[in-house]
Order: sequence, then structure tokens, then C-alpha cells
Amino acid sequence: MAAIIKGERRGRPGRWIVDFRDASGRRRWRVCRTREQAEQVLAAVLRQARRPGRPAGHPDTTLAEYAPRYLEQLVVTAKPRTLDSARGLLERHVLPALGPLTLRALDRPRLKRLLADKLRAGYSRDTVRLILAVVRALLNAALEDGLVEANPAARLGRQLRLMASPAARQDAIKAMDRTQLRAFLEACRTHPSAEVRRHYPLFLVMARTGVRLGEALGLRWQDVDWRGRALRVERGLSGTGRHRRLETPKSGHGRTVDLSQQTLSVLRRLEVKRKAETLRRGWGEVPPWLFVNTAGQPLDASRVRKVFRACSGPPACRATGAPTACATPSRACSCRPASPRPTSSASSATRASS
Repeated sequence: MAAIIKGERRGRPGRWIVDFRDASGRRRWRVCRTREQAEQVLAAVLRQARRPGRPAGHPDTTLAEYAPRYLEQLVVTAKPRTLDSARGLLERHVLPALGPLTLRALDRPRLKRLLADKLRAGYSRDTVRLILAVVRALLNAALEDGLVEANPAARLGRQLRLMASPAARQDAIKAMDRTQLRAFLEACRTHPSAEVRRHYPLFLVMARTGVRLGEALGLRWQDVDWRGRALRVERGLSGTGRHRRLETPKSGHGRTVDLSQQTLSVLRRLEVKRKAETLRRGWGEVPPWLFVNTAGQPLDASRVRKVFRACSGPPACRATGAPTACATPSRACSCRPASPRPTSSASSATRASS
């Protein structure tokens, strides 16, 4: 039976002790400075005891012990890039400072100090926001496993002003207007370098359909519906070099987008050129990918970004990495992206119309 006793009875004068048995049946003490603090600890112990089932682990599990278990859970639900990012943030920033602490010992003051130390060390607010995000997700998992009573990282970003306001986020978006987009595509189409001109169909498809760069690089010829003037987005290509991998789109499922007559014509010409190039280079068969390099392999995302800069995109737009849409679409605008079909995700529709 859990109870509060005076510290004098256990050789801790001036303190209050919560005496209880944990989920494994082991007798434990919690030493508190005040009676009020002891009552709060007792209430938490009783709430934990009333929960159905037992915690998925020892109550004194440390952060360093729980982190590998959390990452194992993340393998099932997250994309490889997200998993790598979470592992890196934990190993570089979180575990060195908080790893020896038990999950129950993590509180808001400790987390605030960690994040404040990172800001003082010169890390950007975006990096610190990502550190907080992975800690919050880990503690949510620990909460579901019954190892903590509450998540001390919840709503912490607003207190430290790590979250930009909607107005600030909107202001940070850099998109081309109609004139800039038209000039960029023309510069790419007529560029002196054949390698740069090779990227023109890719940039046109991205600008007209609103697909992301990874989704565009993952497109195959079988995804083009010539008769229906549509494009099926089923996959994305992420990573570079030997670390490239296919994965589902960011939304988690595929979608269909319409193709303008101009985009369809460019893809038809690209198909003819690709067949001729296959014969000329002795590839044996036409590569399945829409956009390939001179070796018949999918274009590399980092190289695409370099080509984008080589095409003299407007300086204000270069941070986006590649043109995805016209900033001011209208019925009269010839560079308006094609609208996704009803099967498209809401996020894709937003990208195509913003």
C-alpha cells in the first residue's frame, strides 16, 4: 500500500518519503522536500497503479535505454530518411546530455535547459525545433508504454518561440511569379549546355503539376496516361548516390494529376528522343524512368539543384531548390500548374494551386 511517511522514520529528517511498490512488485521510495510534493508523487503512483496492464518496461528505464526501443518502433512507421534524422539528433544532441536520466526524471526545466544550451551554442532555431520534435515523439511513445505519466515536452516549442507564426512561415515561402517562371523555363530550354537542357522536361513537369522533386525523379513511363492526359504519382526517389531508395510519396499514398497539352507534347518528344538515345548509347532497352542522366540512371537530386542554380533562377527563389508552381496562378496565366484530380491528396492540391 502506497503511503507518505516522515523522513525522520527513515533517517531523512526534514523530508517526506513516498513508500510504494512499483509494477514489478519491488518496494521503492521517493524522497520529497515538502508534504505537497510528496502528495503529488503519491497521486501519480496511484494513477499508475490504476492503469490496466503493466508498463512495457521497468519504471526506472533511462533515456539511453529507451531510445533504441523507440527507434525500433519508428522503423515500422517512418521513412528511412526520417529514421536517420531521428537517430542522428538523439545521438548527437540528446543522449550525451540526458541519456543517463530515467524517463520519469525528465521534466520541463531540464528540457528547456537543453534547448536553450543548443541555441546559445549557435544552432539554428530549425535545428533546435527538430531536437525538440524527436524528444517529444520519444516521450509520447514512452507515455503509451506506461513509462511516464505525462509528456513534459508537450507545447514546449511555443514557450521558447521555436515555432514560427503562420504569417512568418508564409512570408518565408519563396515562389516564382508568372514572369519569373516563364523566364526560368526558357533559360533552361535554350541553355548552351546540353546537360542543363536535359533537365528542361523535369522542371516543366514540376512547374505544371506541382509534384515534389523526389516524386518527379521517381516517375516512370508507365505512369503517363497518354490518352487520359494524366500522370500517376506512386513513388518518390530519395537520397543520393548509393543511398538512393524508392519510397511512397510524402502523403503516404499515390495520386493522379492532370497534364497540360504543352507538358504532354514535351513528354512525347522526350519519349522519341529517349528511344533514339537508347540506340545511340547501346543501353539495350529504354530506361523505365522519365528523367535520366547520360548513363540511363535516374537524375540525382543534388545535381538537379545545381542545374537549377545554373539556369539563373531568381535569387529570391533559389532556396526552394526547384520550381514547383507559379506564385500567382490565374485563368489567363499560361504557366498555371495543372490541378490534381479528385483522387489527389489535399497537400498536393495545395502545392499545385499555391
